[in-house]
Amino acid sequence: MNSLLLSVNNDLPSYFLLLNVSLSILNIIPLFLSVYYVWSFSKKTYVFSYKNRILIISLISFMTVGFILNIVAYLMYLSAISVSGSASAVAVVIIGLFLTIACFFVIFMYSQYITIGVSENGIDFFGESINISKIDCIVKDIEDNNNVYIIYVEGTRRVKKLKISGKAVFSLSILEHANDLKTTVVEGNFKTIFKEIWNKKRSIDLSTISEDSEIKNSNVVDLSKDEPKIVKKTKKKKSESESLEDK
Repeated sequence: MNSLLLSVNNDLPSYFLLLNVSLSILNIIPLFLSVYYVWSFSKKTYVFSYKNRILIISLISFMTVGFILNIVAYLMYLSAISVSGSASAVAVVIIGLFLTIACFFVIFMYSQYITIGVSENGIDFFGESINISKIDCIVKDIEDNNNVYIIYVEGTRRVKKLKISGKAVFSLSILEHANDLKTTVVEGNFKTIFKEIWNKKRSIDLSTISEDSEIKNSNVVDLSKDEPKIVKKTKKKKSESESLEDK
């Protein structure tokens, strides 16, 4: 066991600094972005807005602790005079890594539950937004706990959805402000409605592609038909014998 720890300690200088600096960057950048998103969200004017203060404070606290742990781990490593001391520094870095991963998971999977706001331009949630022109409709799934789905188009063709649990305190407010988003609320089975919208969008895209190809084909000019034919006229010269016979 001691030989294993000794080998780890000998290899630490080669990767510990790089690992610690990388994790520090992974903590500090999301931390500053999270503070900026919350600040900018508070400055905007919304018809309806919701902030989960407990979740916001938890995320910022976890990211701050993770950054502090990276600094502590580096100081522990510099002051370590034994193998166990270096191993403890690595353990602290791993704890900070788990905190960072947990924060990233919550932000990417549940950003709509951190902050969400409805304005005349669309819907804003934590770090992202949906333009009002991209929203197709809002679905209330009456067959699955009254979950609310915002169906929108990303880019030009890709149909996507944003799910809001029916148990969320702001789910009814999204339905009530559908008019502000210039869209309609459809009640029914979400999977069926989403499939119909997806098929409709796909058929429109296919028809658009076929129309574009027809227009391109109609604009092609067959130059071989319009090319004038050049006929070379050759004038036969009468030979001297033929001219003498004529005389």
